[in-house]
Amino acid sequence: MKKERVYEYTNIYALEEEIIHTGIYDRFAGYWDEKKADIQKAVENQDIGKLQEIYHDYTFITRCRTTSEFAEFVMAMEIYEEEQLYGEYKTIFSDARSLEKVIEKLTETKFALFRLEFFGDEEAYSHLLSVINDYGITATCLKMMLRYVNYNKVGVALKLSKYFVKVELLRYAQALLEEAKGNNG
Repeated sequence: MKKERVYEYTNIYALEEEIIHTGIYDRFAGYWDEKKADIQKAVENQDIGKLQEIYHDYTFITRCRTTSEFAEFVMAMEIYEEEQLYGEYKTIFSDARSLEKVIEKLTETKFALFRLEFFGDEEAYSHLLSVINDYGITATCLKMMLRYVNYNKVGVALKLSKYFVKVELLRYAQALLEEAKGNNG
């Protein structure tokens, strides 16, 4: 058993070295940089068609899926498509004139949801409300982010929906209750 484990680690090490020395990582990183410039331009111009074209490009997916920025871009595109499905007037790309600004929206929302899940104090609720207002986070975006980042999705959705009823953000409460129902059934 121990011998098999050593063999597995040796293979992993050999593959890592091959990737580094053959330049595979550098080639893919270069491809991401090229596509990132296209994404940046599309976000600046609010060219959603171009973003969708890039998002659905198989070569782009296979070459860039190991970068964290790619993951953030995919998350933003999935949120955008869900926002369109639910008829949101504003989207994750509204008021964002750069990919970095979109990623900032996602990151701030992510951390606010983590804080709420793990601390759950009044300050955490207030902070999340500030993030929603400051970054224009839609009910659909919040629901999707909850789906992506929280461990106790149903519990957080229920707590948040009560809070949103209290502060009269009923659309947010409804979206989160629908998400909780979908995760529980």
